[in-house]
Amino acid sequence: MTERFSLMKTSPYFTVCCEVGNCIVTRNNDCGYLCGYCAVPISFVDEVDTEKFAGTVPVHGGVTFQRRDDSGEYWIFGFDAAHRGDENVTALRDPAVLLGMAQEMEAWILQRLRED
Repeated sequence: MTERFSLMKTSPYFTVCCEVGNCIVTRNNDCGYLCGYCAVPISFVDEVDTEKFAGTVPVHGGVTFQRRDDSGEYWIFGFDAAHRGDENVTALRDPAVLLGMAQEMEAWILQRLRED
C-alpha cells in the first residue's frame, strides 16, 4: 500500500502523534501546535479545482495545506491549530480531538466529491 503521509513522517519539523486510516495528526516540533490531515484518493479530485474546493471545507481555521502525496495517488488536505488564540483552547492540544476533526473533514470531503 502507498504511504500517503511520507511527507509528514519524514519531515524534521513534525512528529506524528497518531494515524488512523486515511487521517493523521502531527505536532510541530518548534512551536508545539497540532495539524490534522486526511488523504483522499486522487481519482475523486481529478476534475476539481482544489484551491476553490478547499475554501469550502468546514474545518477549524480552514484548509491550510493541500497537495498531492509523493506517490500521486492521494490528495492531502490539512488544517492546523496554530491560529491566534488556539493555544488557549485545551482541546486543540489533544491529538485525539484533532484526529476526530480530520476524520470529520475526510467524511465531509468525500461526501461532497461524490455528490458532484
